[in-house]
Amino acid sequence: MDTVCPKAGLRVYENGETVPQTDMLRRLTSAALSASNTREGQNPAETPRLPHERNCKTMDQINLLKGKHATRDDGLCLMEAVAFFAGESHGDSPVCACPVLSNFARRLNDSLDDLHRQELKPLIPALAISRSMREIEAKRAYLAADFAVRSFAPYALDMYRFCVHADRLRVLRPVVDQATAEVARKEAHAATAASGATAAGFAAASSAFAATGDFASAAATAAFAATAAAKSHNPSQDWLLSEGLSLLHAMLAVDNMRRAR
Repeated sequence: MDTVCPKAGLRVYENGETVPQTDMLRRLTSAALSASNTREGQNPAETPRLPHERNCKTMDQINLLKGKHATRDDGLCLMEAVAFFAGESHGDSPVCACPVLSNFARRLNDSLDDLHRQELKPLIPALAISRSMREIEAKRAYLAADFAVRSFAPYALDMYRFCVHADRLRVLRPVVDQATAEVARKEAHAATAASGATAAGFAAASSAFAATGDFASAAATAAFAATAAAKSHNPSQDWLLSEGLSLLHAMLAVDNMRRAR
């Protein structure tokens, strides 16, 4: 099984190959721009092409804003920009994007300040081809819960000097299915009860949603866990952007690396 090493910025494949996340994103973007112009199961003649040829220059000029907007003239958040790039009607839940990724990305977008938020723009092409099958959504949700429990929550717990609970979360088995999600939920709940740390509470909720199959909510609460953890440190925005991008890269790679190769 492929593994992700977010701290090192690498993805490791079964054959031992390591690929920097910047290279991975470049492959994903290339796939979005030049490869997948046809949705699976559709007649190519009936499928509109991604409108990147007319929209890329405009995308470079976009300033991503916080929140949802009534019209494009009012501004664009990250997922509204994805809808624009893909040629869809205005909205922050584009059909082309995986709902798990969308739920995390919307909340990350709104938690970042105006300067750091602009660093999300390179993800737009990859998000525009991220829609996949339920099995892939599940794997992405488990990744989100795993980051929440084994990275975001311990980061906050360390700052509140609940280092024993932080270490217990870090050494848990990765969240990869319902069983490991339930184990993570119990440990994160125990950490929350002992510390009162909001990040741990959201991590427990993320694992609970993942264990019960509510994958979009698992991603949303993982984003809340990251935001809560970031607030325990100052400055917080650099960490939140770095961790948020690491998780988005990892979730995109679950399915889209095959398209980019």
